[in-house]
Amino acid sequence: MKTIIISLAVLLCSCGDDDLPKYELLDRFRVLAIQANTPEVSPGATVTLTPYLSDPSGQGRAIQYSVDGCVDLGVNLGAPPTCEGNPSRVPLVATTSTAGPGTAPHYTGAVSAVTLTVPQAALIFANPASGGARSAVDQYNGVNYLVVFRYQAGDEVLQTFKRIIVSRRSVANANPVLTEIQFDGVSEAGASAPQTKTTLKSVVPAGSTETYSYQTTLGSLSQRSEELLVTWYASQGELLRTRTETEETNEYTPNATPGSSSTTFVAVLRDDRGGLAIRIVTK
Repeated sequence: MKTIIISLAVLLCSCGDDDLPKYELLDRFRVLAIQANTPEVSPGATVTLTPYLSDPSGQGRAIQYSVDGCVDLGVNLGAPPTCEGNPSRVPLVATTSTAGPGTAPHYTGAVSAVTLTVPQAALIFANPASGGARSAVDQYNGVNYLVVFRYQAGDEVLQTFKRIIVSRRSVANANPVLTEIQFDGVSEAGASAPQTKTTLKSVVPAGSTETYSYQTTLGSLSQRSEELLVTWYASQGELLRTRTETEETNEYTPNATPGSSSTTFVAVLRDDRGGLAIRIVTK
């Protein structure tokens, strides 16, 4: 059985070796994104997570999955992205089945959402080293709650995770907005399937980049601005870039001999605080 552990935060670059699979190509079983309806919450809040998968060769097969939650003990510092052995671990979904993502021919889209309640302040804000409470600075800026997903289809196993920020910030982060994908300047609704090299553009409303307050170690507040990046995928053909900034364009070149009569394009817009928006367009 083959197990692949995926960090959605770091697997955002294409492979440089022609023998390795192209990151942007939707040609295999994979997790593209997990969207939280509220990426930053207060202790004890309820959050719904919607995973987006691609499984083109699965042809709509059922997928087994399970979900665990736990307080993040330091994935950013090198801790493994798992809840195994974590004293705060909570089984959120016992192994069960979900219908495959999307529809023919590319089978890419959302699968069963998971709704959970993050821990109350006494647990989420506990200092794992001392057993006391975390500092007021940590509580204001936020502590990550780790949600680990395990998917299995046939003998393929994927494990990935999503972090939810739990904080005492007065204004919480919201998901960015991705209105549509334009094809050579034409809206996704009116654009035809690309037959030649085509410019792709993510349409992100002005003002989507949020400015937020951050507490320094001295307790004073400073203002920071989010950074937004778009990750691109296509079911066939070639993309010039796997990532772009919101004001940048991308370029798509169709195959000389298309492997399918249609192409699915995916754009995932992420801020740097766990917020996410996604567009899936088939042409």
